[in-house]
Amino acid sequence: MKVFLGPFTVIQDWNADFYEKPDPPTSGEQAEIYHVWASDPDDASDVADELAASRWGDWHECLRPIAVLRGYASFCDK
Repeated sequence: MKVFLGPFTVIQDWNADFYEKPDPPTSGEQAEIYHVWASDPDDASDVADELAASRWGDWHECLRPIAVLRGYASFCDK
């Protein structure tokens, strides 16, 4: 069975744990936006989690998904 991938925009924001830990990254005060290719919204969220882990290391555990949009939301670009 072939799996067709499509574009998704995943928006993640920092939870309260981010602000309670010492020395948070300074650039982590804004929501994180990831444009990914995935088969469905759940998969898109997983791909975004992997990207967040590679960017933020252990800090990615403080991110929570806010929205998963089908397609690339260009107005969300930083």
